[in-house]
Amino acid sequence: MKNIISVILSCLFLVVSANSVDSITAKNIAVSFFQTHLSHKTQKSNIEISLAYKATSQRKSNENQAYYYIFNANNNAYVIVTGTNRTLPILGYSFESSFNPNQIPDNVLNFLYEYEREIDYILTHNISASTETQQAWNDLNNKDISIQKNIKSSVAPLVNTKWSQSPYYNAACPYDSKTKRRAVTGCVATTMAQVIKYWEFPQIGYSDHSYVHYYFGELSADFKNTTYRYDLMPHTLNSQTTSDSVNAVATLIYHCGVAVEMDYGVDASGAYIDEFTVGKQSAEYAMRIYYGYSDVKSTSRYALGNIAWTNLLKKELSEGRPLIYRGQGDGGGHAFVCDGYDANDYFHFNWGWNGSYDGYFILNSLNPGPYYDFTSYQGAVYNIYPPNKSGDFHLVLYSDLQLSTSTLDCEEPFSLTTKILNNGEYDFQGDLKISILNGAGHEMAQMEILENQSIQPNADTLIAFQSEGIGGISTGAYKVKVYYRKTNDTLWNPVVNIGSYVNEAVLRFEGEVVAFTDSVSDVESQSARLYASFTKGCASVVDKGFKWKKEYEQSYNTVFVEDSLFVFQLSNLESNTTYKVRAYVTTYASNTYGTIHGEEISFTTTPMGVENIETVDVNLFPNPAKDCFYITVGDGIKVNKIKIINVLGGVVLSVIPTQDIIHIHTNHLASGMYYVHIYTNLSVIRKKVYVE
Repeated sequence: MKNIISVILSCLFLVVSANSVDSITAKNIAVSFFQTHLSHKTQKSNIEISLAYKATSQRKSNENQAYYYIFNANNNAYVIVTGTNRTLPILGYSFESSFNPNQIPDNVLNFLYEYEREIDYILTHNISASTETQQAWNDLNNKDISIQKNIKSSVAPLVNTKWSQSPYYNAACPYDSKTKRRAVTGCVATTMAQVIKYWEFPQIGYSDHSYVHYYFGELSADFKNTTYRYDLMPHTLNSQTTSDSVNAVATLIYHCGVAVEMDYGVDASGAYIDEFTVGKQSAEYAMRIYYGYSDVKSTSRYALGNIAWTNLLKKELSEGRPLIYRGQGDGGGHAFVCDGYDANDYFHFNWGWNGSYDGYFILNSLNPGPYYDFTSYQGAVYNIYPPNKSGDFHLVLYSDLQLSTSTLDCEEPFSLTTKILNNGEYDFQGDLKISILNGAGHEMAQMEILENQSIQPNADTLIAFQSEGIGGISTGAYKVKVYYRKTNDTLWNPVVNIGSYVNEAVLRFEGEVVAFTDSVSDVESQSARLYASFTKGCASVVDKGFKWKKEYEQSYNTVFVEDSLFVFQLSNLESNTTYKVRAYVTTYASNTYGTIHGEEISFTTTPMGVENIETVDVNLFPNPAKDCFYITVGDGIKVNKIKIINVLGGVVLSVIPTQDIIHIHTNHLASGMYYVHIYTNLSVIRKKVYVE
């Protein structure tokens, strides 16, 4: 045997200086590989090596150039050997099945095609081997086959199932009466189902989902009313499998298909893996929303780079978490399970093809260099584990957020109720609160903090929040969300969405602050008394006053009113002069100051020595008014116009009177308080009336 190995290694030395690896050298590498790896001596001594497949270049410039060779050993193992010494010698291997070139599933074909593309690029652009690759070949030529000796599983394949897309597995998929065949499950659904079966979670799903397929019509899955019988799900299905087991597996896989809105077909079915946009029906979205794997994430090899990508995969697998892996080829994307790796960073893939072709493959051995990057075609959904394996509590929303009202005035009391489920391993001890957020997600107010709450594992509890009203906030629509924090912790976290329950409701606050310049009275030659008022709203009023000027001036003077009464006595005015005045209030809401102005009115001071006409001889009755009210004025006062204004500042009625006693009908007005603006020849009089 030692002599045989020496011959093999001598043959390897002869080819090192060349770019190509011929079939004889490749077979010698394969023999050496199997001699090192096969566990039993009888297997080692009776190895039957046969060439199963040779991938060759279609370019004339690379005529007779092999990309790689695939050798079977004893019809139960295979190894992929490179066709050039510019890549690592071994590209992949399996001790689980042989390689049949006539029955290659699409996802395996796609993976092998990526090998071909990268090798073709290396050869076409004459890219040198990396340091790692050169060392691997030097080890072979120096009769050091440690590269093979190191190939020992660091994480053995985690997933025991060897499921496929048909037959049996698609027993619940849509049936095509024209072809008399059922649609295949789709690689995304089969991959998801194998990972779910690995964890055997959840026992019962969350929510339900339906969508309309262009050919098969409406397809539905009721996750929340389905108990998944993992105990009936075998590692593989065949003609001897019981109908109960077939139904258990087929139901799970079909539900996975509906969850991702599978584009079903009798020959191929496709769906998305990554949640590219929020809420996109995909494996990532479905695992989180319908199956309760709340912490799932997705990323790509391109985004991370080779080193970080390899480290991510190894970290996930070392913690016992298989990944939903994706590759992209000319025919579209493909999904499969990544569930193990060996000491040389060859990763194990379960292709979802009844176990066929499952094995270890190198991801970053081809090293095209800085000129081109093939890694963007690979990605994964990762961080897949059930909350009851998280080693902590895990709070999810278990009903919609129920607001007592969706539209309200500020300072108006309201309430919110919802259910929260702890589907984690341990008790939750801590506080809960409701936050009111603006469109950018910043907290503008809190509703209530419920302290010292306790929620047991697998228990849901009804939570009720109360508010006496929210002040100091701008009018408009806000988001309402539920947050939690652990005892003795300061960090608040949102309760997680699950199923159709979304931790978000919309609350609209109404009620603008409105300023009114009510009237000017006691007008004399050098003074006048100003009256104003304002309605309360969501914003806080932090100060108030009047702005006034002579009619022909450009800028206003400002006076502040500190008294609770909105009244100010102007003095040192010029006689027989027209002035303009308007009330204002300064508001503060949502960390912003604002100014609200009342309507501008005019008044004229009397000539020096002439008594002022009483401008407030205006009467309004009855008040409160049921069907109507009347307005009368004193001698020398003429009413030019009357406006009725609601508390929001809207004009609901405008009247130009034609008689001395003015009759205003109110039977068309809603009950409540109104402002009456009476425009006279001397000033504007402001009064209030309550309509019953």
